[in-house]
Amino acid sequence: MLILNQILNLINGLSFFVWSELIAIFISFYTILLLCKKQPEERPFLYNTKYLLITIVAASILEDLAWLINILRLTILPELNPHIILLLIRIAWLLSIIQYQAFSLFIEYLIPNQSKFLLLINRLTSLICTIHSIFFIWLILFRTNILQRPFLELYAIENITNFYMPIMISICLFFTLLTFRDRTIPGDLRKILYAFALGLIGPTVLVDTIHIYQPSILNKYFINSYSLIAFFALFIALATLYCIKQILQQPPFNDEL
Repeated sequence: MLILNQILNLINGLSFFVWSELIAIFISFYTILLLCKKQPEERPFLYNTKYLLITIVAASILEDLAWLINILRLTILPELNPHIILLLIRIAWLLSIIQYQAFSLFIEYLIPNQSKFLLLINRLTSLICTIHSIFFIWLILFRTNILQRPFLELYAIENITNFYMPIMISICLFFTLLTFRDRTIPGDLRKILYAFALGLIGPTVLVDTIHIYQPSILNKYFINSYSLIAFFALFIALATLYCIKQILQQPPFNDEL
C-alpha cells in the first residue's frame, strides 16, 4: 500500500505531467517523421492517405501542446500570455474537427469499390467540417485578442462533441466492420484497417469520451486532472506510433480493386 501511495504521489506531481506531455509530443513528431520518410512509391495507398495520417498526428501534437501550456499557466507560470493559450486551444479544436473527418476519409480511400453511401456521407460531413473549420479560423484570425469566448464558440464546441464527433466515429466503425466481413478483401488491407481501428480510432474515441463525459469518475483516483491528461497523452502517442508502424510495415498491395 505504501508503494502504491508513492506511485500515486509521483504521477500526481506536476513534473510527471510536464515530462509525459513532452515525451508524447516527441513521439508524435517521430511518428510524423516516419510518415514523411516513407515514399508513396513504396506504398501506393500513401498517395491519398499520407497527409491524412499526418493531419491526424498533428492534431494530437497541438492538443498536447495546448494542455501543456495551459496547465503551466494555471500552476507555475501565471505570467504566460493568455491570448497565446486561447490561440492554441482554438487551433487544437480546429485540427480535432479535421482529424475526425480524416478518420472517415482514410477509410474511404482504402475500401475497394468505394461505397456510394460512404462517399455521400463523407461529402455531407466534409461540408459540416468545412463550416466549423471556417468558423474557428475566423476566431483564430479576428477574435484571439478578446479573451471572452463568444456564445457561438461554446455552442459550436458543444455541437462538435455531442453530435459531429460521435457521428464520424459511428461512420468509421460501421464501414470498417463491413469491410472486415467482406472475405474478398486482401489480407494486407485488412491488417491496415485493423491497425487503424485499434491504434488510432479506438484510443482517440476512448480518451475523448472520458475527457468529455466522465470527469467525475476519473477524479476519484487522481488528485489533479492534469495527471490523467498526461496518461492520455502518452497512451494516444504510443497507440498512434504503433498504428503507423503497422501500416508502414505492410507489404505493398494493389489498391485498385
